[in-house]
Amino acid sequence: MRRGLGLAAACLALLAYAVPAGAQGYGIPPGNPFMNTPGARGEIWAYGMRNPYRWSFDSVTGDMYVGDVGGINEEITFLPRAFQAGANLGWNCFSGTAVQTLGCTAPGHVPPAFQYPSSADVVIGGTVVHDPTLPGFQGRYLYGRFNSGLKLLGPGAAPPETDGPDIASVSAIGPDGLGRLYATSLAGGLYRLAQNGPQLAANKVRDFDQPVALAAPPGDPDRLFVVEKPGRVRNLDGSLFVDMADLVADTGEQGLLAMAVAPDYSTSGRVFLFYTDNAGDLQLDELVRTASAPDRTDLSTRRPVLTVPHRQAENHNGGQLAFGPDGMLYLSTGDGGTQGDPEGDA
Repeated sequence: MRRGLGLAAACLALLAYAVPAGAQGYGIPPGNPFMNTPGARGEIWAYGMRNPYRWSFDSVTGDMYVGDVGGINEEITFLPRAFQAGANLGWNCFSGTAVQTLGCTAPGHVPPAFQYPSSADVVIGGTVVHDPTLPGFQGRYLYGRFNSGLKLLGPGAAPPETDGPDIASVSAIGPDGLGRLYATSLAGGLYRLAQNGPQLAANKVRDFDQPVALAAPPGDPDRLFVVEKPGRVRNLDGSLFVDMADLVADTGEQGLLAMAVAPDYSTSGRVFLFYTDNAGDLQLDELVRTASAPDRTDLSTRRPVLTVPHRQAENHNGGQLAFGPDGMLYLSTGDGGTQGDPEGDA
């Protein structure tokens, strides 16, 4: 069933997308924090963000780390699992701990665990390290700065910050099915992370066309999907998994933004793709792996799930898509793109 989320708000939305093999349909999970709030969308899980391009769940604790591209400050907010529902991260009243809009209030807003002044070196939210090949970095939060590469913080995104590999134009950081970490550069490179004595190193695997996201079937040692901004998903060896380019708008911050692999992928073959469509709206689709080719799907399997109106601006699309520890599907949107969010969409 195609649903319209009539809101260009900066939020994390929780979708009760049934996970068991063979189950179909879209719904809003009972107990969502705004389910019974007049005037609010029941899908919203957390709000008050400018452009949450990349965020993640800690695969061990279920805690959430949100990287929000800032106005005054770039920020990383730590949300323990028990305090995520209904969390307000403060935008557009605040950008990090700085006042963004005078006279604005954001009751109960959660300040960032870490922030730094905004510039072209924007924050790229990362992941907590549980890579078995990186014993010296276990439990630390690894994130990126677009111009200056990978950085490490402590658990909970606590400072001090230390430098990691200098990957220019870093666009995503994520694990494969066994938790082994990779990073991508918008300039084209896919890198496997490694430990070199006391240092974190990045070894280039191959080049892709503007890679922006990574996804993998849980527990699968052999498959890693690389999302290319112009509208294609490729396997780790560079072969094509699906070509969505004819459906995807690819101007500025638009494009094929993220992919999530269903927890039951080994039996259902289901994947979900989040992208900017040709009308400028944000679109979530389900696709199913082709029966005859386990490393390929095609558009004949596509089923539209959700549309978020966003055509008033090309930027601030948000973009992350992931299954949470509860088996539900989460996605993020930006505040609609207008500088400073004067409409208060967030």
